[in-house]
Amino acid sequence: MEKRVLFDICSSFSEMTGISVSVYYADDMIFISDSYATYAGLLKDLIKRIQPEKESFSLLYFDQIFITSGFFIDRYLVILGPVLTAHISEAELSSLLKDHQILLQDKKVIRQLTYEKICLYQRFMDSLNFFYKALNHRIPIVQKNDSTEISALVEAHMTEEYEIEWAEYNDEFVDQMQRYIENGMVDELNAFMKEEQPAPYGTLSKNVLRHYKNSCFVLLYIVRKAAEKGGLESTIGLRLAEGYSQRIDAALSANALRDITIELRRDYCTRVYKQKENQSYSPLIRKIIHYIRINNMKKLSLDQIAEDTGISKSYMCAIFKKETGKNIGQYIQEEKIRTAKDLLQFSEYSIMDISDYLSFSSQCYFQNVFKKVTGMTPKQYRTKVKK
Repeated sequence: MEKRVLFDICSSFSEMTGISVSVYYADDMIFISDSYATYAGLLKDLIKRIQPEKESFSLLYFDQIFITSGFFIDRYLVILGPVLTAHISEAELSSLLKDHQILLQDKKVIRQLTYEKICLYQRFMDSLNFFYKALNHRIPIVQKNDSTEISALVEAHMTEEYEIEWAEYNDEFVDQMQRYIENGMVDELNAFMKEEQPAPYGTLSKNVLRHYKNSCFVLLYIVRKAAEKGGLESTIGLRLAEGYSQRIDAALSANALRDITIELRRDYCTRVYKQKENQSYSPLIRKIIHYIRINNMKKLSLDQIAEDTGISKSYMCAIFKKETGKNIGQYIQEEKIRTAKDLLQFSEYSIMDISDYLSFSSQCYFQNVFKKVTGMTPKQYRTKVKK
Protein backbone atom coordinates (compact mmCIF):
# COMPACT_ATOMS: atom_id res chain seq x y z
CA MET A 1 0.00 0.00 0.00
CA GLU A 2 1.29 3.48 -0.86
CA LYS A 3 2.27 5.63 2.11
CA ARG A 4 0.04 8.51 1.07
CA VAL A 5 -3.02 6.26 0.83
CA LEU A 6 -2.23 4.62 4.18
CA PHE A 7 -1.80 8.00 5.87
CA ASP A 8 -5.13 9.26 4.47
CA ILE A 9 -6.93 6.14 5.72
CA CYS A 10 -5.33 6.41 9.16
CA SER A 11 -6.23 10.09 9.40
CA SER A 12 -9.87 9.43 8.45
CA PHE A 13 -10.12 6.53 10.91
CA SER A 14 -8.75 8.68 13.73
CA GLU A 15 -11.20 11.50 12.97
CA MET A 16 -14.16 9.08 12.97
CA THR A 17 -13.24 7.17 16.13
CA GLY A 18 -11.26 9.65 18.22
CA ILE A 19 -8.51 7.02 18.56
CA SER A 20 -4.96 8.15 17.82
CA VAL A 21 -3.14 6.32 15.01
CA SER A 22 0.59 6.31 14.31
CA VAL A 23 2.62 4.50 11.66
CA TYR A 24 6.20 3.24 11.89
CA TYR A 25 8.66 2.10 9.27
CA ALA A 26 11.48 0.13 10.89
CA ASP A 27 11.94 2.06 14.16
CA ASP A 28 10.98 5.47 12.81
CA MET A 29 7.60 7.13 13.28
CA ILE A 30 6.50 8.37 9.85
CA PHE A 31 2.93 9.40 10.69
CA ILE A 32 0.79 10.35 13.68
CA SER A 33 -2.80 11.59 13.47
CA ASP A 34 -3.56 15.25 14.03
CA SER A 35 -3.82 16.49 17.65
CA TYR A 36 -1.96 13.45 19.00
CA ALA A 37 1.62 14.52 18.28
CA THR A 38 2.30 14.85 22.02
CA TYR A 39 1.98 11.06 22.31
CA ALA A 40 5.16 10.49 20.28
CA GLY A 41 7.42 10.23 23.34
CA LEU A 42 5.12 7.83 25.17
CA LEU A 43 4.81 5.68 22.06
CA LYS A 44 8.59 5.19 22.00
CA ASP A 45 8.26 3.23 25.25
CA LEU A 46 5.12 1.38 24.21
CA ILE A 47 6.33 0.28 20.81
CA LYS A 48 9.08 -1.81 22.41
CA ARG A 49 6.36 -3.97 23.92
CA ILE A 50 4.16 -4.14 20.83
CA GLN A 51 5.71 -6.75 18.58
CA PRO A 52 2.89 -8.25 16.51
CA GLU A 53 3.58 -11.00 14.02
CA LYS A 54 2.03 -11.33 10.59
CA GLU A 55 -1.73 -12.00 10.56
CA SER A 56 -2.09 -10.89 14.17
CA PHE A 57 -2.22 -7.86 16.39
CA SER A 58 -0.62 -7.25 19.76
CA LEU A 59 -2.59 -5.84 22.65
CA LEU A 60 -1.33 -4.00 25.74
CA TYR A 61 -3.95 -3.56 28.43
CA PHE A 62 -2.86 -2.16 31.81
CA ASP A 63 -5.13 -2.56 34.85
CA GLN A 64 -8.34 -2.47 32.77
CA ILE A 65 -7.72 1.23 32.05
CA PHE A 66 -4.90 1.89 29.58
CA ILE A 67 -4.98 0.15 26.19
CA THR A 68 -2.80 0.18 23.06
CA SER A 69 -2.58 -2.14 20.07
CA GLY A 70 -0.47 -2.62 16.96
CA PHE A 71 -0.42 -4.64 13.74
CA PHE A 72 1.42 -4.77 10.43
CA ILE A 73 0.13 -3.67 7.05
CA ASP A 74 2.73 -4.68 4.48
CA ARG A 75 6.03 -3.36 5.87
CA TYR A 76 4.45 -0.69 8.09
CA LEU A 77 3.57 -1.04 11.78
CA VAL A 78 0.27 0.65 12.66
CA ILE A 79 -0.32 1.61 16.32
CA LEU A 80 -3.78 2.43 17.71
CA GLY A 81 -3.94 4.36 20.97
CA PRO A 82 -3.12 4.76 23.69
CA VAL A 83 -6.61 5.38 25.06
CA LEU A 84 -8.16 5.23 28.52
CA THR A 85 -11.20 3.05 29.16
CA ALA A 86 -12.20 4.90 32.35
CA HIS A 87 -11.83 8.35 33.90
CA ILE A 88 -8.80 8.64 36.19
CA SER A 89 -6.79 11.56 37.54
CA GLU A 90 -3.41 12.68 36.25
CA ALA A 91 -1.76 11.38 39.42
CA GLU A 92 -3.44 7.99 39.05
CA LEU A 93 -2.36 7.72 35.42
CA SER A 94 1.23 8.65 36.27
CA SER A 95 1.23 5.99 38.98
CA LEU A 96 -0.26 3.41 36.62
CA LEU A 97 2.40 4.00 33.99
CA LYS A 98 5.13 3.93 36.61
CA ASP A 99 3.84 0.58 37.89
CA HIS A 100 4.32 -0.78 34.39
CA GLN A 101 7.87 0.59 34.12
CA ILE A 102 6.93 3.51 31.88
CA LEU A 103 8.62 6.63 33.19
CA LEU A 104 6.95 9.54 31.42
CA GLN A 105 8.34 12.98 32.15
CA ASP A 106 6.11 15.08 29.89
CA LYS A 107 3.09 16.16 31.95
CA LYS A 108 1.35 17.46 28.81
CA VAL A 109 0.88 13.88 27.63
CA ILE A 110 -0.64 12.82 30.95
CA ARG A 111 -2.94 15.83 30.88
CA GLN A 112 -4.08 15.21 27.30
CA LEU A 113 -4.74 11.53 27.95
CA THR A 114 -6.87 12.21 31.02
CA TYR A 115 -8.85 14.93 29.24
CA GLU A 116 -9.53 12.90 26.08
CA LYS A 117 -12.95 11.26 25.85
CA ILE A 118 -12.70 7.73 27.24
CA CYS A 119 -12.97 4.79 24.85
CA LEU A 120 -14.65 1.71 26.29
CA TYR A 121 -12.86 -1.58 25.74
CA GLN A 122 -15.57 -3.03 23.49
CA ARG A 123 -15.61 0.05 21.28
CA PHE A 124 -11.82 -0.02 21.00
CA MET A 125 -11.84 -3.72 20.04
CA ASP A 126 -14.64 -3.24 17.51
CA SER A 127 -12.71 -0.36 15.94
CA LEU A 128 -9.45 -2.33 15.98
CA ASN A 129 -11.01 -5.38 14.33
CA PHE A 130 -12.70 -3.25 11.68
CA PHE A 131 -9.52 -1.28 10.93
CA TYR A 132 -7.37 -4.42 10.73
CA LYS A 133 -9.77 -6.16 8.34
CA ALA A 134 -10.14 -3.02 6.21
CA LEU A 135 -6.37 -2.73 5.73
CA ASN A 136 -5.31 -6.40 5.64
CA HIS A 137 -8.46 -7.98 4.16
CA ARG A 138 -8.43 -10.84 6.66
CA ILE A 139 -9.62 -11.62 10.15
CA PRO A 140 -7.02 -10.80 12.84
CA ILE A 141 -5.74 -13.11 15.57
CA VAL A 142 -5.02 -11.76 19.05
CA GLN A 143 -1.34 -12.50 19.36
CA LYS A 144 -0.52 -11.98 23.02
CA ASN A 145 -1.37 -10.69 26.44
CA ASP A 146 0.48 -11.57 29.57
CA SER A 147 -1.43 -13.48 32.26
CA THR A 148 -2.40 -10.42 34.29
CA GLU A 149 -3.80 -8.74 31.21
CA ILE A 150 -5.81 -11.82 30.21
CA SER A 151 -7.25 -11.96 33.69
CA ALA A 152 -8.20 -8.30 33.48
CA LEU A 153 -9.94 -8.84 30.15
CA VAL A 154 -11.98 -11.71 31.52
CA GLU A 155 -12.82 -9.84 34.72
CA ALA A 156 -13.93 -6.60 33.14
CA HIS A 157 -15.48 -7.60 29.83
CA MET A 158 -17.97 -10.37 29.29
CA THR A 159 -17.08 -13.12 26.87
CA GLU A 160 -19.39 -15.47 25.06
CA GLU A 161 -18.64 -18.16 27.63
CA TYR A 162 -20.23 -15.98 30.32
CA GLU A 163 -23.28 -15.43 28.14
CA ILE A 164 -23.64 -19.19 27.54
CA GLU A 165 -23.30 -19.99 31.25
CA TRP A 166 -25.84 -17.33 32.15
CA ALA A 167 -28.29 -18.51 29.49
CA GLU A 168 -28.02 -22.18 30.49
CA TYR A 169 -29.30 -21.28 33.96
CA ASN A 170 -31.96 -18.93 32.62
CA ASP A 171 -33.28 -20.30 29.32
CA GLU A 172 -36.92 -19.51 30.01
CA PHE A 173 -36.12 -16.12 31.56
CA VAL A 174 -33.88 -15.10 28.66
CA ASP A 175 -36.23 -16.33 25.93
CA GLN A 176 -39.18 -14.44 27.35
CA MET A 177 -37.21 -11.24 27.91
CA GLN A 178 -35.71 -11.38 24.40
CA ARG A 179 -39.15 -11.90 22.87
CA TYR A 180 -40.56 -8.82 24.60
CA ILE A 181 -37.61 -6.62 23.60
CA GLU A 182 -37.30 -7.95 20.06
CA ASN A 183 -41.00 -7.21 19.44
CA GLY A 184 -41.09 -3.87 21.27
CA MET A 185 -43.64 -5.17 23.81
CA VAL A 186 -43.14 -2.41 26.40
CA ASP A 187 -46.18 -3.12 28.62
CA GLU A 188 -45.44 -6.84 28.73
CA LEU A 189 -41.80 -6.18 29.58
CA ASN A 190 -42.74 -3.82 32.42
CA ALA A 191 -45.07 -6.45 33.90
CA PHE A 192 -42.40 -9.13 33.46
CA MET A 193 -39.80 -7.05 35.30
CA LYS A 194 -42.14 -6.58 38.26
CA GLU A 195 -42.65 -10.32 38.65
CA GLU A 196 -39.21 -11.71 37.77
CA GLN A 197 -37.23 -13.46 40.46
CA PRO A 198 -33.47 -13.10 41.07
CA ALA A 199 -31.79 -15.37 38.53
CA PRO A 200 -28.83 -17.68 39.31
CA TYR A 201 -26.19 -16.06 37.16
CA GLY A 202 -23.43 -18.51 38.01
CA THR A 203 -20.21 -17.35 39.65
CA LEU A 204 -18.83 -14.53 37.52
CA SER A 205 -16.48 -13.18 40.19
CA LYS A 206 -15.46 -13.96 43.76
CA ASN A 207 -16.25 -10.35 44.64
CA VAL A 208 -20.02 -10.03 45.15
CA LEU A 209 -20.41 -6.54 43.65
CA ARG A 210 -18.21 -7.45 40.69
CA HIS A 211 -20.31 -10.60 40.21
CA TYR A 212 -23.45 -8.49 39.91
CA LYS A 213 -21.71 -6.03 37.58
CA ASN A 214 -20.54 -8.85 35.35
CA SER A 215 -24.07 -10.24 35.31
CA CYS A 216 -25.29 -6.81 34.21
CA PHE A 217 -22.76 -6.70 31.39
CA VAL A 218 -24.06 -10.05 30.15
CA LEU A 219 -27.66 -8.86 30.42
CA LEU A 220 -26.78 -5.67 28.51
CA TYR A 221 -25.21 -7.70 25.70
CA ILE A 222 -28.27 -9.98 25.40
CA VAL A 223 -30.69 -7.04 25.48
CA ARG A 224 -28.71 -5.12 22.85
CA LYS A 225 -28.65 -8.09 20.49
CA ALA A 226 -32.40 -8.69 20.96
CA ALA A 227 -33.13 -5.02 20.20
CA GLU A 228 -30.94 -5.07 17.10
CA LYS A 229 -32.70 -8.22 15.92
CA GLY A 230 -35.95 -6.31 16.40
CA GLY A 231 -34.79 -3.57 14.05
CA LEU A 232 -32.77 -1.14 16.19
CA GLU A 233 -29.79 0.22 14.29
CA SER A 234 -26.58 -1.42 15.52
CA THR A 235 -24.78 1.93 15.83
CA ILE A 236 -27.50 3.18 18.19
CA GLY A 237 -27.44 -0.10 20.10
CA LEU A 238 -23.69 0.11 20.62
CA ARG A 239 -23.80 3.79 21.60
CA LEU A 240 -26.39 3.02 24.24
CA ALA A 241 -24.38 0.03 25.46
CA GLU A 242 -21.30 2.19 25.96
CA GLY A 243 -23.24 4.61 28.15
CA TYR A 244 -24.89 1.89 30.21
CA SER A 245 -21.54 0.08 30.60
CA GLN A 246 -20.06 3.19 32.20
CA ARG A 247 -22.99 3.44 34.62
CA ILE A 248 -22.78 -0.26 35.51
CA ASP A 249 -19.06 -0.02 36.17
CA ALA A 250 -19.54 3.06 38.39
CA ALA A 251 -22.44 1.60 40.42
CA LEU A 252 -21.79 1.13 44.14
CA SER A 253 -24.56 -1.31 45.12
CA ALA A 254 -26.67 -4.20 43.87
CA ASN A 255 -29.80 -2.03 44.19
CA ALA A 256 -28.28 0.62 41.93
CA LEU A 257 -27.42 -2.08 39.40
CA ARG A 258 -30.96 -3.42 39.47
CA ASP A 259 -32.33 0.06 38.72
CA ILE A 260 -29.94 0.38 35.78
CA THR A 261 -30.94 -3.00 34.32
CA ILE A 262 -34.63 -2.08 34.55
CA GLU A 263 -33.95 1.23 32.82
CA LEU A 264 -31.78 -0.21 30.05
CA ARG A 265 -34.28 -2.97 29.19
CA ARG A 266 -37.13 -0.47 29.06
CA ASP A 267 -35.00 1.92 26.99
CA TYR A 268 -34.03 -0.65 24.34
CA CYS A 269 -37.57 -2.07 24.20
CA THR A 270 -39.14 1.38 23.77
CA ARG A 271 -36.75 2.20 20.92
CA VAL A 272 -37.68 -1.05 19.17
CA TYR A 273 -41.37 -0.22 19.66
CA LYS A 274 -40.91 3.19 18.06
CA GLN A 275 -38.92 1.65 15.22
CA LYS A 276 -41.72 -0.83 14.53
CA GLU A 277 -44.32 1.90 14.86
CA ASN A 278 -42.64 3.71 12.00
CA GLN A 279 -42.92 0.56 9.86
CA SER A 280 -46.71 0.85 10.00
CA TYR A 281 -46.58 4.12 8.08
CA SER A 282 -46.80 4.34 4.31
CA PRO A 283 -43.55 4.24 2.28
CA LEU A 284 -43.88 7.98 1.69
CA ILE A 285 -44.01 8.81 5.41
CA ARG A 286 -41.15 6.41 6.15
CA LYS A 287 -39.12 8.20 3.48
CA ILE A 288 -39.74 11.57 5.18
CA ILE A 289 -38.97 10.17 8.65
CA HIS A 290 -35.75 8.57 7.39
CA TYR A 291 -34.68 11.87 5.80
CA ILE A 292 -35.34 13.79 9.04
CA ARG A 293 -33.46 11.24 11.15
CA ILE A 294 -30.29 11.19 9.05
CA ASN A 295 -30.29 14.99 8.79
CA ASN A 296 -31.50 15.96 12.25
CA MET A 297 -28.23 17.72 13.05
CA LYS A 298 -28.97 20.20 10.25
CA LYS A 299 -31.30 23.20 10.22
CA LEU A 300 -34.22 21.63 8.36
CA SER A 301 -36.92 23.52 6.48
CA LEU A 302 -40.10 22.22 4.85
CA ASP A 303 -38.93 23.52 1.47
CA GLN A 304 -35.63 21.66 1.77
CA ILE A 305 -37.29 18.40 2.83
CA ALA A 306 -39.81 18.62 0.01
CA GLU A 307 -37.09 19.31 -2.57
CA ASP A 308 -34.76 16.55 -1.38
CA THR A 309 -37.48 13.91 -1.07
CA GLY A 310 -39.22 14.90 -4.30
CA ILE A 311 -42.61 15.46 -2.66
CA SER A 312 -44.75 18.57 -3.00
CA LYS A 313 -44.65 20.65 0.17
CA SER A 314 -48.42 20.96 0.65
CA TYR A 315 -49.09 17.26 0.04
CA MET A 316 -46.16 16.28 2.28
CA CYS A 317 -47.47 18.35 5.20
CA ALA A 318 -51.03 17.12 4.79
CA ILE A 319 -50.26 13.39 4.57
CA PHE A 320 -47.66 13.55 7.37
CA LYS A 321 -50.19 15.14 9.72
CA LYS A 322 -52.87 12.64 8.69
CA GLU A 323 -50.74 9.52 9.31
CA THR A 324 -48.67 10.56 12.34
CA GLY A 325 -50.99 13.03 14.05
CA LYS A 326 -48.09 15.52 14.21
CA ASN A 327 -46.92 18.29 11.94
CA ILE A 328 -43.43 17.97 10.47
CA GLY A 329 -41.97 20.82 12.51
CA GLN A 330 -43.08 19.13 15.73
CA TYR A 331 -41.61 15.81 14.61
CA ILE A 332 -38.27 17.47 13.74
CA GLN A 333 -38.12 19.03 17.21
CA GLU A 334 -38.84 15.69 18.87
CA GLU A 335 -36.15 13.94 16.85
CA LYS A 336 -33.59 16.60 17.73
CA ILE A 337 -34.50 16.35 21.41
CA ARG A 338 -34.27 12.53 21.24
CA THR A 339 -30.70 12.88 19.96
CA ALA A 340 -29.97 15.58 22.54
CA LYS A 341 -31.10 13.25 25.34
CA ASP A 342 -28.68 10.57 24.15
CA LEU A 343 -25.83 13.09 23.98
CA LEU A 344 -26.63 14.44 27.45
CA GLN A 345 -26.68 10.94 28.90
CA PHE A 346 -23.88 9.23 27.02
CA SER A 347 -21.36 11.99 26.24
CA GLU A 348 -19.57 14.80 28.03
CA TYR A 349 -20.42 17.45 25.43
CA SER A 350 -21.53 20.77 26.88
CA ILE A 351 -25.11 21.98 26.47
CA MET A 352 -23.85 24.68 24.12
CA ASP A 353 -21.99 22.11 21.98
CA ILE A 354 -25.12 19.95 21.75
CA SER A 355 -27.21 22.97 20.82
CA ASP A 356 -24.74 23.89 18.05
CA TYR A 357 -24.46 20.29 16.84
CA LEU A 358 -28.23 20.05 16.40
CA SER A 359 -28.35 23.47 14.66
CA PHE A 360 -30.58 25.29 17.13
CA SER A 361 -30.51 29.05 16.59
CA SER A 362 -29.33 29.62 20.16
CA GLN A 363 -28.65 27.76 23.38
CA CYS A 364 -31.60 29.53 25.00
CA TYR A 365 -33.96 28.32 22.25
CA PHE A 366 -32.60 24.77 22.59
CA GLN A 367 -33.23 24.83 26.34
CA ASN A 368 -36.78 26.11 25.83
CA VAL A 369 -37.59 23.41 23.26
CA PHE A 370 -35.99 20.72 25.42
CA LYS A 371 -38.08 21.73 28.44
CA LYS A 372 -41.24 21.91 26.32
CA VAL A 373 -40.71 18.31 25.09
CA THR A 374 -39.33 16.67 28.25
CA GLY A 375 -40.63 18.84 31.09
CA MET A 376 -37.12 19.61 32.36
CA THR A 377 -34.06 21.59 31.35
CA PRO A 378 -31.07 19.89 29.67
CA LYS A 379 -29.06 20.34 32.88
CA GLN A 380 -31.81 18.77 35.00
CA TYR A 381 -32.10 15.87 32.57
CA ARG A 382 -28.34 15.21 32.57
CA THR A 383 -28.24 15.31 36.36
CA LYS A 384 -31.12 12.83 36.56
CA VAL A 385 -29.74 10.26 34.09
CA LYS A 386 -26.14 10.51 35.32
CA LYS A 387 -27.03 9.59 38.94
